[in-house]
Amino acid sequence: GLFKMGGFGGVKINQKAGLRMIKQAAENGESAALCFLGGLYESGEYGHPVDKAEALNLYKKASQAGSLDGHIACGNTFWDNSDTIMAKYYWAKAVEDASPYFVQDEQREALAQITYNLGWFSQYDKYQDYDAAKDYYHQSVQYGNTKDAAFQLGMIYFEGTNTCEPDFELATYYFKMAAASGQMEAFSYLGDLMRLSGADEQAILFYLEGAHNGIQNAMYSLADMYYERGEYDSAAYWANKCPDNVLALYLLGCIYYVQQDFVQAKYYWQQCVSRFHHADALTMLKKLASGETECYGTFNGLIET
Repeated sequence: GLFKMGGFGGVKINQKAGLRMIKQAAENGESAALCFLGGLYESGEYGHPVDKAEALNLYKKASQAGSLDGHIACGNTFWDNSDTIMAKYYWAKAVEDASPYFVQDEQREALAQITYNLGWFSQYDKYQDYDAAKDYYHQSVQYGNTKDAAFQLGMIYFEGTNTCEPDFELATYYFKMAAASGQMEAFSYLGDLMRLSGADEQAILFYLEGAHNGIQNAMYSLADMYYERGEYDSAAYWANKCPDNVLALYLLGCIYYVQQDFVQAKYYWQQCVSRFHHADALTMLKKLASGETECYGTFNGLIET
């Protein structure tokens, strides 16, 4: 939401004299007064008339005076009005003028969100700039966004970009930070990282944490791991927890196939084909139809026949 000043010089805004003082200070170009008065015009608090255009005008004056609060308020107002270009412009000015060591708590919270937003735009708009995205996300983490910004950094280091190779050590660091801050999807990626390193028991623990918090990818990964270990009941249990995941449905077909329950295998592969046009499931259905039902083993979760 829009950052608003918490007060002005200890003056209670419900006092007419206080409001006159604030308006006089705003006329004299005091940036704190401009922001506070802008907030009143925007919100209509204390019975003040609402005038969104005047609110933005006052925020702009504060911004022109070099006010960090003015930059933030302008950016947020343009964002609320669906003007992404101007929002990014003012947010960038706020980031340039701010220091993580000399900001108030409300400003720190606003900057954590602003830097995350700018990182997201840098990462996902048509002129992708992953270096800028990483820089903004790092700043967001520094301002206290150890959940979403840390998760995005984990994704960048996990997947790699056109300017940076995958770095699993850094990916693990940021995913753990995000997970500790309540980003449950991070547990699924931590499981993937442990699995890639051969630490299967640790992978299962991370997947279980994610799965018990409703993360579908973690549920499927558990099913896949249990399938590879030949623990088919556990594999089926977790695969059934994500019925809208085509990989889980395909895996259920595989589970029943290796247990020689071809009716159930056919049912799940037919679901894959009818709902998702899954090519591997279609191949397996054709093999079943031709009478190929002998199973020789598994490889990476796929049937070898």
